[in-house]
Amino acid sequence: MLEKIKTTVTVEARKETDNALYQLNYSVVDNSLTSINCSVNKKTVVQVDAPEGQQFAEQQVYAGNVYLTNGHITCSIPQGNDATAYMADFMAMVEEIESDIETEISA
Repeated sequence: MLEKIKTTVTVEARKETDNALYQLNYSVVDNSLTSINCSVNKKTVVQVDAPEGQQFAEQQVYAGNVYLTNGHITCSIPQGNDATAYMADFMAMVEEIESDIETEISA
């Protein structure tokens, strides 16, 4: 019989809020959240040429990254972006992920 030493689960997820679209990769090791790599893409409206004339379209533009590694949060968000809103969304996602982990452990 194999002796299990560690169980690691990697999850790819996405979440859209009023502020941005977030692409997440996170790892759970032995039922504990260990890391999150989150790419932030802000929503913008751009004007595009179309056969019918000028149209407006929503576009996603890179706005930075937020990381959680062993309980430490770091970010790389260029100046001029709404870092406060992105961090609030990120913290809500961390709570949601941790709640999901607790639910799965209890099941």
